[in-house]
Amino acid sequence: LLLGCLAITLGAFLFSSRANELAAERKFGEIAEESLQNLDARMNTYLQGLNGVAAFLNASDEVTERDFAHYVETLEIDRLLPNINGIGFIAPVGPGEESAFLAEVASLGIRDFRIHPITGNAERMVVKHIHPLEPNAEALGLDLSYSEDRRQTVLSALRSAEPRLSPRIYLVQGEERREGFLLLRPVFAEGQEITVGPTSRPSQTEGFLGWVYAPFVAEAFLSDLS
Repeated sequence: LLLGCLAITLGAFLFSSRANELAAERKFGEIAEESLQNLDARMNTYLQGLNGVAAFLNASDEVTERDFAHYVETLEIDRLLPNINGIGFIAPVGPGEESAFLAEVASLGIRDFRIHPITGNAERMVVKHIHPLEPNAEALGLDLSYSEDRRQTVLSALRSAEPRLSPRIYLVQGEERREGFLLLRPVFAEGQEITVGPTSRPSQTEGFLGWVYAPFVAEAFLSDLS
C-alpha cells in the first residue's frame, strides 16, 4: 500500500512538473513574441525619426550646425525616441575632396572639427553633424572607414539603398567602451533616379548625399521590451 501511495504521489508530481514546464514554455514564448514585436516597433520609430532628418536635409540648400541641432531638437528624442544617443549625418569624402570638405564644414559654423582617425583610405565616411553634441563629441569628425564593421554597414546601406543596422560594436562616445549599434539610412537627392549596385562608391554615386544615423547603447536599446 505504501509503495502504491508513493507511486501515485510520484506520478502526480511528475504530471504537475510537466504541466508547469509546459506553462513556463508557453509563457516564455509569449514574452519572446511580445519582445520581438516591441523591438520591431522601436526600430520603426527610430527609422521614422531618421526619415524626417533625411527629408529635412533634402529640403535645405545648406545645413548649418545650428540648423541641424534645431531640427533634431524638434524630434524630442529623449521623449519620443528613447534609448538612442543622438542623431547624426555622415558625409562621403572622396579622394582629393578633404580640403573642400573642411572648408565647407567651417563655413557652416561647425567648430573644433577634425577628421579622425587618419586611415589613409581613399573613400571616407565622416560624421559631419551630430546632436546633441556634448555626449557625442568624440563622434564628430569620425571617419567610419577606420572600422571594417562600420565601413561594411555604411556601404551596404548605400548599395542596397535601404536602412542597415551595424553588428554590435564599441561606441566611441564616453570614457567607457560601451557596446552598441548604429542604425543608418542612406540619403539621396529628392527626385534623383537611384542607381546603385554591389560596387557603388559613395563619392561617385550621382545624387547620393550621405547617411543619417542613430547610435545607441545595446543594453539600453534592448531594455524594457516586455
